[in-house]
Amino acid sequence: MGRIKHLVKKQEFTIFIILIALCLVATCFNTNFMSAANITDLIKSIAFSIIASGAMAFMIISGNLDLSCGAMITLGGMAAGGCMVSGIPWPLAIVFSLGLCAAFGLASGLLVVKVGINSVIATLGMQYVIKGCVYVTTKGNPFYPLDENFCQIGQGTAAGIPIVILIAAAVCVCFHIILSNTIYGRSIMALGGNDEAARLAGIKTGSKRISLYVLLAVFCGFSGILSASRVGSALASAGDGKELTIPAGVIIGGCSIMGGRGSVIGAIVGVALLETIKNALVVMRLSAYWQDLATGLIMIVACSIDVFRQKNIGGSRKKAKAEDK
Repeated sequence: MGRIKHLVKKQEFTIFIILIALCLVATCFNTNFMSAANITDLIKSIAFSIIASGAMAFMIISGNLDLSCGAMITLGGMAAGGCMVSGIPWPLAIVFSLGLCAAFGLASGLLVVKVGINSVIATLGMQYVIKGCVYVTTKGNPFYPLDENFCQIGQGTAAGIPIVILIAAAVCVCFHIILSNTIYGRSIMALGGNDEAARLAGIKTGSKRISLYVLLAVFCGFSGILSASRVGSALASAGDGKELTIPAGVIIGGCSIMGGRGSVIGAIVGVALLETIKNALVVMRLSAYWQDLATGLIMIVACSIDVFRQKNIGGSRKKAKAEDK
C-alpha cells in the first residue's frame, strides 16, 4: 500500500493519467484514434522522439539545457543521407553522421564548460550554426533515394514489431539502468543537486558535463538517421520544432529544470503525451496550431508545479533544521 501511495504522488503518474484521459477523449471524437494503424503510427512517432529524450533527461537532471537537439536530428539524417547518395555504404554513412554530431556536441560542451557561456545561449547559437551549415551545403534539398537495406531499419519489423520501436525500447532501458544503477548516473544526479558538493566529492564536473552534450548530440543524430530510414529520404526539415518539444516533454515528465531530480521513465511519458496531443489533433481534425498552445500551457503548468515543489522541499528542510535546533 505504501508503494502505491508513493507511486500516485509522482509527477510521472499524473502525466500518465493525463495521457490515458487524452486517448479516451480523442477516441470519443473519432473512433479511428484507437485503430491498430493509428496506434502503430503513434507509437512509431513516439519512438523517434524518446530515443533523444533519454539523453535529454540526463542533460536536464544535470542542471543544463540543450536547445540544439532539433538541428542535431536534422544533421544526423542529412549527413547519413548525403553520404549514401554519394555512394558511401550505409554502415559507414551512419558512423560518419554520428561522429559529426558528436563533434558538434563536443563544441557545445566546450563553449559551456571551458568558455563559460550560458548553456541556453551556447546551444541556441549552435542550433543556428548547424542549420546554416545544412542549408548552405544542401540548399535545403532532400537526399534520396536511400539504400534499401538502410530503409529497412525504419520500415521493417521483427517478430511483427516495428524495428524502430524495439530500438527505442532498448535505448530507454539502457538509459534507465545507467541513471538508476551506475556511478555515472549518480554523478549526473549530483551535478544537478549541488555542483560544488559534487566537485568536492571528487566528481570531474567539467568532463561530465561535456560528455552529456556529446551523448545528447549522438542520440539526436541517431534519431534523425532512423527518421530518414523511415521515410526513405533525408529532409532538411526533419528536426524542426524538436528543439522545444523534446525538452518540454522531458520537463513535463518530471525532470526538474532546477536539476537533481527526474527519471527516464518520466521523460518517456512526457514526450509520449506531446506526441499523442499532436496525433489526437490530426485525428480530431483540429488545426495543428492548437498543438503549440497545448504544449506551452502544459509546460508552464509542469514548470510551475516543479517550482512550487522545490519551494516546499526547501521550506520543509528549513523547518526540520529549526526543530533540530
